[in-house]
Amino acid sequence: AATSRAKPVKATNVSPEEAALLKEIDAINDLKRTEVSVEVAGRARSGEKGLSALTDIEIPIEARINTLGLGQFGLKIIPVVVDAGTLFQNDPAVSGQFGRNAIVVERARYAKVPFTTIARQQGLPNVATLDQEAKGVALNLSYELAGVRADIGSSPIGFPVQNVVGGLRWSGSDDGLSLGIEVARRSVSDSYLSYAGAKDSLYGLTWGGV
Repeated sequence: AATSRAKPVKATNVSPEEAALLKEIDAINDLKRTEVSVEVAGRARSGEKGLSALTDIEIPIEARINTLGLGQFGLKIIPVVVDAGTLFQNDPAVSGQFGRNAIVVERARYAKVPFTTIARQQGLPNVATLDQEAKGVALNLSYELAGVRADIGSSPIGFPVQNVVGGLRWSGSDDGLSLGIEVARRSVSDSYLSYAGAKDSLYGLTWGGV
């Protein structure tokens, strides 16, 4: 992560009055400091290609601006790429788990012909493979003051399914005891289907994006 912020003023060989003044200057700098951070995050999970497999790469870029004691504003931009691999429609053990494909798969199995043959006979697109990859950019705007933080944004724009996300959190502490309460709506990123949503090129269906 890369961070940019105002540097504190150091006091060397100064009087107590000057040291106090420099300390106040540092406190003012903290109240108006701006921080920018960039991170790279990735994860991968093995599984059935086109279904449960998952590769997720994200690059969160966040700016935080303090406004002289009037709270902290934040803006986060997150480019995201998720990939579940290629779904092979002619493999009945796999494609039958995707969308309405089970109908075509069973008819193809009964007729002992490839999946694409039955799809073509029914006037559906002749699609033998389907790449399960999505690219998008998530956005989030936040504001925090006196232990209360509110934020609103979107799941990655460019995914087959987009949702409004956000939350409200309060946190505080007293005598060493910390307490926090949060109400939030967040994306479920456990799988390609729940995070990006899926689109069936045969039937034109779009679903998921939890």
